[in-house]
Amino acid sequence: SMSQPDNVNELLSFLEEEYVAAIPDPLIDMYLKRAGLVTTDVKVKRLIALAAQKFIHDVAQSAMHHSKRNKEEGKERQEGILTQADLALALQEYGINIQKPEYYV
Repeated sequence: SMSQPDNVNELLSFLEEEYVAAIPDPLIDMYLKRAGLVTTDVKVKRLIALAAQKFIHDVAQSAMHHSKRNKEEGKERQEGILTQADLALALQEYGINIQKPEYYV
């Protein structure tokens, strides 16, 4: 059995040498720079990309769940189509509100 540091080192080595992120390094660089973090460490960038990919996956799964529930409740939906309302409900689970106000001043 491997010790915990070995697992972490293996993960970091994998991220640096083999992992192909779904979110490209230049995009991660742009958002890190906007957040005030500039790094040349590929492992850090790829770990952030992996975390972002996991977050996007979880939000999409939750939005699909909301879509299926709405369809089961009799709301007419085309199969496999997510609405902004589904996405908004999924993001609310993570404390992110994308609902626009009822009116604009």
